[in-house]
Amino acid sequence: MQKFIYFVLVVLITCIHAGSNNFSICESTFPLNKKQDKMLEKIDFVKMHGLGNDFVIVKSENLLSSQRNLKQVAMEISNRRTGIGCDQFVVYEKIRTSYYNMTLYNIDGSFVKICGNAARCLAKLISDETGEKEFTIKSTIKDLKCRINEHTVTVNMGKVSFQEPWMPSMEKIRSVIEPFAEDLSNLICVDVANPHLVIFGIFTESNKLLVGKKLQNLEYFEDGVNVSFVTIKDNKIHVFIWERGAGPTLACGSAACASFASSLKFGLVESPSEVIFTLGNISMSEQNGDLLMTGETTFVAEGKYYHYF
Repeated sequence: MQKFIYFVLVVLITCIHAGSNNFSICESTFPLNKKQDKMLEKIDFVKMHGLGNDFVIVKSENLLSSQRNLKQVAMEISNRRTGIGCDQFVVYEKIRTSYYNMTLYNIDGSFVKICGNAARCLAKLISDETGEKEFTIKSTIKDLKCRINEHTVTVNMGKVSFQEPWMPSMEKIRSVIEPFAEDLSNLICVDVANPHLVIFGIFTESNKLLVGKKLQNLEYFEDGVNVSFVTIKDNKIHVFIWERGAGPTLACGSAACASFASSLKFGLVESPSEVIFTLGNISMSEQNGDLLMTGETTFVAEGKYYHYF
């Protein structure tokens, strides 16, 4: 009996976090107190950002029971008040040598087919973990070749398309947008594996928000659309972005691609060019039809997220 009591005391002293109301125990999954009647799972994460476009990144092997409902986990983690907070939630795993899989979720739990800034951040993380300088990250729809430079990361985002079945008539879209514009010179849809609408014109900051939100509810864009408001000056592309499933963000890699490709198509810039976001620039260039995106990445934090289920 004495040995049993001693064993229990050792376990309690070793595992219980002093001061915790919920008696959060060890690193595994255990029942919490009866009042909450929930389980706890601690998920290792890294938070990074590319020009303020921020991501919580998790290895697939660290999710354990959370694999059952990643949509819900994504919504909880990305919440800026009750979670960690991010624009997108990223889950990754190694498939084979120099080849990795990346799955992306928006703050509303919806899937993201591709994200250049997420790919750049994940590429930097993988390189720091493995020492690799060149490798491929597979998104839902594309293989993205990544190269680690001295202070930046380059991702080959592949080719874009200006003709896809989902693209509506620009005359219809113009009639929706024009009343909010001080000046509207052009607009075009671009497919960067996800849908983009690039608008060249002058808008007040408040009207950019109104138009971005309004376009998500149009029947022309059944799955929503990423909206870039673009102005050009001295071969530089200034972009304000509204991301579907996320709202206004400080930067967006696929929006940089869409804006650059559209500007090239209209003869407004030459390659290479800089895409200007609120917190910095992304360098864009075109090589044999492929778009190469280069920019900095930043580590923010790492730790454990407490997932209750």
